[in-house]
Amino acid sequence: MENKALFEGPDISVHQGVVDIKRMRNAGCKRIGIRAGYGKNNVDQRYVPNAQACYNLGVDVLLYWFSYAYTVDMAAAEAGYAMAQAAKYWERCPVAFDFEYDSVNYARKNGVAITRELATDMAIAFLEKVRDGGYITCAITLTWSGLLRSSAGCMSGMPDTHPRFRIARPGQWTSGSIPLPAGFRGWQGALT
Repeated sequence: MENKALFEGPDISVHQGVVDIKRMRNAGCKRIGIRAGYGKNNVDQRYVPNAQACYNLGVDVLLYWFSYAYTVDMAAAEAGYAMAQAAKYWERCPVAFDFEYDSVNYARKNGVAITRELATDMAIAFLEKVRDGGYITCAITLTWSGLLRSSAGCMSGMPDTHPRFRIARPGQWTSGSIPLPAGFRGWQGALT
């Protein structure tokens, strides 16, 4: 059975430097993942130019907020930060909760062990706030074991190490992932 993604495309942030959005669009890239920010209201240093370019060129986006939350309240606050950035350009778009290994390490350094239950509660708090704000919900979770590489030509000329995102339909993520709350659209993760 072939896995189909709800959203698929390159993932860009300050770490990729200046990205030629027009070139990516012209190469067939239909959606771009943009890191809006991270942690306690830290806007990604390339968010504004990346978002403006996508908006002006009519490229669909998936915005994500890299989480450094280690409480439910912190995760809900991060949802507010993400939506504030989204609202600068879009009334409705996918907004993802990005919770990965660095998130867990940060919590550990602050004396908090991230359990499956806490990670689920934080994801739900973030996603419910995003959903209630009128945005499309999705998440990048601990099942991440290396972002998927797209065979699409939209990244021609970019280094092989450039990260991609692929948001799977519910039921298609690998075992061990955090359960998808009712009413949410998709999770990023390695597909089986």
